[in-house]
Formats: sequence, C-alpha cells, structure tokens
Amino acid sequence: MNALLTSLTLAALAAPAAASPVGTTWTLQSVQLPGRAPVTPGPALARPTLRLDASGGALKVSGSTGCSPLTGSGTLNGQALLLRGLSGGSSMNCPDAALSLREDYLALLARTTRFEHRGGTLTLVAGAGRLTFTTGGAVNTPSSPASSSPLAALDGTYVARGLKLGAQDLPLRGVLSLTVKGPALNLSGVVGCNTLRAPGTRLASGTFQFMPVGGTRLLCPAPQAQTEAALSSVLRGPLTPALSGTTLTLTGKAGVLTLTRISPAAGTPGPVTPPVAALPLGTYRLKSMNGQAAPQTTRPVVLIFENGRVGGVDGCNSFGAAASLSADRLTVKGGVTSTRMLCPDDQTVPLIALLEGNPGLKVAGKTLTLQADDQIWVFEQN
Repeated sequence: MNALLTSLTLAALAAPAAASPVGTTWTLQSVQLPGRAPVTPGPALARPTLRLDASGGALKVSGSTGCSPLTGSGTLNGQALLLRGLSGGSSMNCPDAALSLREDYLALLARTTRFEHRGGTLTLVAGAGRLTFTTGGAVNTPSSPASSSPLAALDGTYVARGLKLGAQDLPLRGVLSLTVKGPALNLSGVVGCNTLRAPGTRLASGTFQFMPVGGTRLLCPAPQAQTEAALSSVLRGPLTPALSGTTLTLTGKAGVLTLTRISPAAGTPGPVTPPVAALPLGTYRLKSMNGQAAPQTTRPVVLIFENGRVGGVDGCNSFGAAASLSADRLTVKGGVTSTRMLCPDDQTVPLIALLEGNPGLKVAGKTLTLQADDQIWVFEQN
C-alpha cells in the first residue's frame, strides 16, 4: 500500500502544471449555453476578447464584449478561476445582432469556476456552459464600406414608391426615415395606418438584416393591412441595397422595396444648432380639435417624434421634417416633406399647415397639445 501511494504521489508531482492563461489576449471562438450545442459567432459580428493580467495578488480582467469594453477582476488558484465585478460598459453602440452574444458572453464569464488550457485553446467552464478561446485566432471585424461608395451615406428621409412581393405589385404610401451608423441600422416612419420601427444591422457583405418589425397595432382597412404584412415579410430577410441617384432599392428573396430620398438626414455635414429643449419621443394620436372629437379619416391622424424629427399622418398623406423645440414652441426645419396622394377634403386635416406655423407645444403625462392662434389640437400617446 505504501509503495502504491508513493508511486501515485511521484506521478502527480511529475505531471505538468496547467499552463497559465495570464498575460495572453484570447479571442472567443464559440459559446455553449447549458443544454445547447456550441455556437460560433457569425462573420458579421466582431468577436469578444479576454485578457487576464496579474495585479498584486489578484487578476485584472480586460478585453471586449465585441461591441463594448470589458473590465473586472478575478482570482486564480490552480485551475480554479473566479471572475468578479465584470462590466460590459454601455451597449449604446452595439447593433441589435450583437446584443445577444454580448449578454451570453457576460453571463458565462460571471459563472466561470475553472479553466482548461490545451495548446493554444482556452476553455472557461461555467457549470454546463462553456466559452472557448484561441490565441491568435481570427477576429471577425465587420467591414465598413469605403467612404467613396455611394452606399456610405444612405441616411435620409424617403418616400415609399413601390413594394413588390414576389411577382405582385402592391400600393405603398408612406414616409420612412433610414439611419446607418456603422453596422447599426434603423428604419422608421409610417406606412398603411401604423407606425413602423425596424432596427437592424449591416452585414459584412453589405446586405441589410432587420430585426422583427415593431410599431403600433391599429386595425387598418384590408388593403392597408395587406400592404403592411407584405412589407414586414420583405424586411424579414437579408436585403441588398442599391442606390441610383435618389432612388434606393432594397431587394430580398421575398420582394423589393423602392424608396426615393427627399432629404438627407439631420446630422449630414453642415452647421448644426443644438435645440434648446428636447423634443418629446413617441407616437401621439389626434383626440380632439378645438374641443371637438377628431374626425374620422382613412388613416388615423398621428404625430411621431424620433431622432430630432417630427413626422406622421394627416389622415391621408404621410409627412416628415427635422424639428426643434425652444421656449415651448415647435419649429420645423427646411419645410415638411410629404407624400402627394389625392385625398378627399374630408379625409385629411391641416396638420402640416399647423406644424409650419411654429405652434406652441406642451406635454402633460400622455397628453400632447399643439396651439397656434385659435387652434388647439390635443393628441394622446399610444
């Protein structure tokens, strides 16, 4: 028995100690959540990194989540590894497609209890979860289009000119705002009778991938409801953008969306005067005009405030404009752009004229009031 114990002890002493992960920058290769198969980050996403450095008797944690800085501390004892005080910083600059990876990465780091180091591969074990890294591995860096490319500046306000679902042409009217900031996208505005908001990401190939389309859920007449459903279907798949003059087409497997730019987005080069007060945010629906209930129109009369702009529907046409608020007075900049549908007089209200008259604006709870001369219009937030 003593001879056996001696042999085991000598074997243990002769076994090489686990290589230390300290002092190396590790690049994430796969994420394995408990009960799931390992997942490799797609080529459109920058891969998270991890670095452990000795700091006194503790560890200093640094790196990135792929779209934000990573900081923290930890302790290392043999192959036992605990990471504490982890912070992924702000996610403001993270495209929606990167947020899920970011959260999974931070959650598994916080639950790590030990590591395995073989060759150039580091595995962090977090219960039934795993994070696998390599040193010198490929780091996905989504490419940005060259500034000379016509697709480098797609930001702006567009009139929806056409929607083709397969071989079917559908009537589409609305004003949409598109912003492209690095890999992050945002498409918003009004089509049919509902507001639309579609965040997304620009893939390394240059194609657009929008997330599930959100917005209001008003009950629209059948033709408008059909068009809205068709637009959501087209926006679901990867879309290839093509810009020719002021015409932007977004082409996917389900169909083609055609837009015509009517103005560049606020924030393009030029003098900028910051607003004195912040505009309200959200969608407001007209409830009353001068004490009378809002008239029944083909499309609900709405105001939408977003990204330094005001837009909406006047009962028939969609519109949009850059705007600012100073001393409780709303000012539109550069005029209001609008679709030009032929609308019966009883199916529209003079909302654009009211906005161009620099009305007073007050918000109390969910109620927004516009007032100019003898006009008092009351809206309620959806």
